Amino acid sequence: MRMNRLCAIITLWAVLLAVHAASFTTPCGSAEAVSGIACPANTDTLRAHTEASESLSAPRLQLLQEPYFTPRDTDVPINCMILNAKVCNTGGTYRGRLVARMYDESCWFCDGALMDTADVVIPAGDTLTIKMHGTYQPDKDFSLSRIRFVSVYDLTGGQYLQPMTLNRHQFSYGPKDLSVSWQPDNIVATINSQNAWVDVDFLLEGRKVSVSGSSLPGSISVYNAEGQLVLRQYATGSIDLSSLRKGVYVVVAQTARGSRAAKVVR
Repeated sequence: MRMNRLCAIITLWAVLLAVHAASFTTPCGSAEAVSGIACPANTDTLRAHTEASESLSAPRLQLLQEPYFTPRDTDVPINCMILNAKVCNTGGTYRGRLVARMYDESCWFCDGALMDTADVVIPAGDTLTIKMHGTYQPDKDFSLSRIRFVSVYDLTGGQYLQPMTLNRHQFSYGPKDLSVSWQPDNIVATINSQNAWVDVDFLLEGRKVSVSGSSLPGSISVYNAEGQLVLRQYATGSIDLSSLRKGVYVVVAQTARGSRAAKVVR
C-alpha cells in the first residue's frame, strides 16, 4: 500500500516538473533563454543579418589588374607620371582618396616621389579606372637603379588595395618629357563628378577668379589646354590670371573635403 502511494507521488512530481519546464521552452527548443542566455539559433540569424548589412554599407575596393603608367610603362617621364588603376567596388559607395606609393628594390619609400591623391567616388558595384598624377626627383633617393615599384594605397581606409599579388607594379623611370602632360579625357567633368559633395562656386571677374562656398580652398591651381600646371596659389579665395596668355584654362580649387574645377576663358 505504502509502495503504491510512493509511486503515485513520484509520478505526480515528474508530471509537474515536465509541465513547469515546458512553460519556459524558447522558440529554438531551449530553456536557456529564461536565465538570460541568448537563443543560439536567433543569435546566429541576427549575426548573419548584421554582417550582411555591414558588407553592403562598407566599401570593398579590389584591383582587377596590375596598375600601369601611360603613355608608356618603361622610362616613365619623371615630370609627368600618370598611373592608372582599374578598381572594382563590391561593397557600398566609396568616397575617399587613393594615392600611388613608390619604393625602390629594397622596399625603401622614394622621398622624391610626389604623387597627387585622386579624390574619387566609386558607386556600389561599379568598376572605374582611377588616374593618379605625380612627379619624381630621383636625386632625393639613394638607389642607383632606375627600377622602381608602385602600389595603390587607400588613404581614407588606411590600407593597400587587394589583392597584393596585383598591387606591386615594377617600372623604370626616364628623363623629363615635355610632350607628356596630365590631361584626363575631360578634366572638369572628371574632377566634379568625383567630388559632387564639395560645395564650391567659381566667379570670373575681369582677370581674377574668385572661389566661394562652405568649403574654403587650401589651394587654387590653373592648368592650360595641354593640362600643364601654369599657376598655383595657397590659402587664398581668389587667383589673378593677368600673367597668363589669352586662352582656355582649367581652375581647380583644392579643399579639405575634395576638389572642384571650372573652365575659364582668359
